[in-house]
Amino acid sequence: ANLILQERRLGSASAELSAAQKTLDEKQAELNIVQAKYDGAMAKKRALLEDAQACQRRMDTASTLISGLGGEQIRW
Repeated sequence: ANLILQERRLGSASAELSAAQKTLDEKQAELNIVQAKYDGAMAKKRALLEDAQACQRRMDTASTLISGLGGEQIRW
C-alpha cells in the first residue's frame, strides 16, 4: 500500500515537473526573442552614436575652417 502511494506521488511530481519544464522552455524562448531585440537595439544605438560623433567632428572642422576664413573676407 505504501509503495502504491509513493508511486502515485512520484507520478504526480513527475507531471508537475514536466509542466514546469514546459513553462520554463516557453519562457526561455520568449527571453531569447527579447534578448535578440535588445541586442539589435543596442547595436543600432552604438551605430547612431558613432554617426553622431562623426557629425560632431565634421561640424567642429567646418567651424574651424569658417573661423579661419573669416578674416579672408576683408582681403577679398
